Amino acid sequence: MASDYRFPYRDNSFDFVLLISVFTHMTPREMENYVLNVSRVLKKGGKCLATFFLLNETETSKKQIENRMSSLNLEYHLDEVLDPNRVCRTIDPGAPERGLAYEEQHVLGILRRSGLNPHGPVRYGVWPETFLPSIHYQDIILAQKI
Repeated sequence: MASDYRFPYRDNSFDFVLLISVFTHMTPREMENYVLNVSRVLKKGGKCLATFFLLNETETSKKQIENRMSSLNLEYHLDEVLDPNRVCRTIDPGAPERGLAYEEQHVLGILRRSGLNPHGPVRYGVWPETFLPSIHYQDIILAQKI
C-alpha cells in the first residue's frame, strides 16, 4: 500500500525528485508517506518538483469549483477514515484516487514538517478554469531539502 511503502533507496542519495500527477491520485496518508520518503532520499539542498491540484481562496480554485466553472468537479470530501482533517476533495467519492485536490496550506505544512521548504512561489496551473492545453495544467511546487 502506498501509505506504508518505503522507497527502495538509501537516505540522502538523490539531488532531484520529480513527481508529476502522482499526488493527484493519492489519499492523504499516502501523500504524506511519499513526501516523507522524498525528504529521506533527497540530499541536503536537493530539490523536488511535484504537481498537485491545490484548493485555495486567493487563487480562486474553491470559487471556481463551487460555481461549477472548474475543469474538475472536486466537490466531494473524502470520508472521515481517509481524511479525518477534511483537507482533501475528490472528483469521485466511489473511487477517490481518480482525482484528488488538497488544501494548499495543508500541503505546504506537510512539506515543511518533512524538511522540504518551498523554493519560490507556487506555480498555479489552469485546471480551476479551463480544459485548454497549457504548459502546466496542474499546480507546481518546487521544494528544497533543508
